[in-house]
Amino acid sequence: MQETTYEVQPSDREEDRARLCRVIAFDAEGEYYRDLAVHLEADAAGSFEESARVGRLRLVTNARGRAFFYWHPWPPAAGSNAAVSTIKLSWEDKEPFVFVERIREGDPDWPGSPG
Repeated sequence: MQETTYEVQPSDREEDRARLCRVIAFDAEGEYYRDLAVHLEADAAGSFEESARVGRLRLVTNARGRAFFYWHPWPPAAGSNAAVSTIKLSWEDKEPFVFVERIREGDPDWPGSPG
């Protein structure tokens, strides 16, 4: 089992806002790695659902080696996202290089973007 972690940093500008993130997987030659099952686990400061505490999620990368998820601060009525939240990602295959990054408005993968 391979794994990495991603930290969601606190933000005064974005308190209590969801963050859209993408997982990207590449093979040893730098090509996109499709159909990789990636398991995500959020700590107690985050959730993968807005209205319920969901700490685990399974994603599968698409033909461009990408999979997407929303992270939500938890609990939602905390008043501020003052804590760093850690997401652990794990996958079975030893070949791919996997990382996660935040998507911001204007990115070609942003929902509704023509890119």
